[in-house]
Amino acid sequence: MSPEQLARWIGAIRTAQPTLSLTGVEVLLWVAAGIDSTRDLAEVVSVDRATLTRTLGILRGRSVWVRGRWRESPLQLLQTRPHPHIPGALHHSLSLNGQNLIKSLGSGVVPELQECSP
Repeated sequence: MSPEQLARWIGAIRTAQPTLSLTGVEVLLWVAAGIDSTRDLAEVVSVDRATLTRTLGILRGRSVWVRGRWRESPLQLLQTRPHPHIPGALHHSLSLNGQNLIKSLGSGVVPELQECSP
């Protein structure tokens, strides 16, 4: 993928969800790479727990409180369930939208993101 294609890909995500930071893109890519627990994500992303939790919420399509008001997240790129091997932990995986977005990385074509209600 060329730098221009990557920039267009990141731009499409930012247009669809302006509150999603570069941290959100990094988290999404780490989940796609197989890191599936919040604890493991915290180790590789190197952000504080509150930022990671907020970012995961945005990626899951949940509304988040940002600078004194609620921001709706139209994205539903991740899905979360109780982790099957780590008691009390959450297991994060790509939703269908997330899978399509990640697949688009290789093709260089930015997919149309479907808006999902939280």
